[in-house]
Amino acid sequence: RTVFRYLCGGERDEALPTPKPFSDPFQSFSFVNSSKYSRNTPYIPETVVKAMTAHSDELNETDALVLKTFNETGMRAKEVAFLEENCILKTRTGKHALLKFVPYKVLKARRKAGLGDFHQVQISLELAGMIAEQAKRTEELRHQYALPYIFLHQNKGYKVSMLDVSYFSIKINNL
Repeated sequence: RTVFRYLCGGERDEALPTPKPFSDPFQSFSFVNSSKYSRNTPYIPETVVKAMTAHSDELNETDALVLKTFNETGMRAKEVAFLEENCILKTRTGKHALLKFVPYKVLKARRKAGLGDFHQVQISLELAGMIAEQAKRTEELRHQYALPYIFLHQNKGYKVSMLDVSYFSIKINNL
């Protein structure tokens, strides 16, 4: 709106004669909480990460794996929640493994740049083994519900569900 008001107002250079509209088409738009989107998310301090890692044994096995994946890869929560069964790739050297995932936040930009949907990051063999074990644990649920994601769970009497990122963040905050 500010730019539009400048372009249509009397403050601009009149050397560029352009027609002035009668009404501002942007006047009807309002952007709620736009200040929240103007800052980058701050990094978690190293001391906090060390304290969380020291107490990660208080989490259940799946949540501990998600936390370890965050710490080792720097992936976003949605990217971890949507890891698929074939996400572990081997390297030529065999000293590390590759984790293949879809970076949803930048997916549109990747496609525009002609890159593929999947991104790969190098991970330790220990983490690769833990992720492969998680895929084995959820294999029955994945086949039963025809879902490719490895972070599935089903409580007795309820439908199958994926990793709930907001509930996970509550657990981490309590940790």
